Amino acid sequence: CFGLFNGNSALSGQFARVTVTYSSAACVSPLVPVVVSINQATAPTASNQSIGCQSTATFTASANSNITWYSNSNGTGQLGTGNTYTTPALGSTTTYYMQAGTGACASQIIPVTATVNAATNPVSSGASINCGQTAALTATSNSPITWYANSNGTGQLGTGTTFTTPTLTSN
Repeated sequence: CFGLFNGNSALSGQFARVTVTYSSAACVSPLVPVVVSINQATAPTASNQSIGCQSTATFTASANSNITWYSNSNGTGQLGTGNTYTTPALGSTTTYYMQAGTGACASQIIPVTATVNAATNPVSSGASINCGQTAALTATSNSPITWYANSNGTGQLGTGTTFTTPTLTSN
């Protein structure tokens, strides 16, 4: 028999009923109800993050629908989509907002916060080398490290947790 969809194309609400009818001149079946359950988007969940100054935070969220990330609590200032969002380098504590689904199927907007901790002093140990050698220096901190040629913070030499000096012949 020839199949014919006889239903409402503007289904709404959590439950809708669709009627399927098979009809032709030769055969007609009784109406058979088919229930369509619509699962609304659940509010996304993600953990707040704690980072060092001028570091990035990566939020990982979960929900039963696509996630959109915003800079504003009213759902404006879209920053991205997907289960993860990585912030730019932050100098102060910042709150971001996420929402699952879109339109009539959207969840509530949920805040997540990247807390920026004050930069700690880098920890490094000196090195002892023979004249005419290089020194491999390492440092640790909760924030990005910049290496300088002098104590007044000018003459930047490099960035990162390691720095290898040029060949040294005097202290």
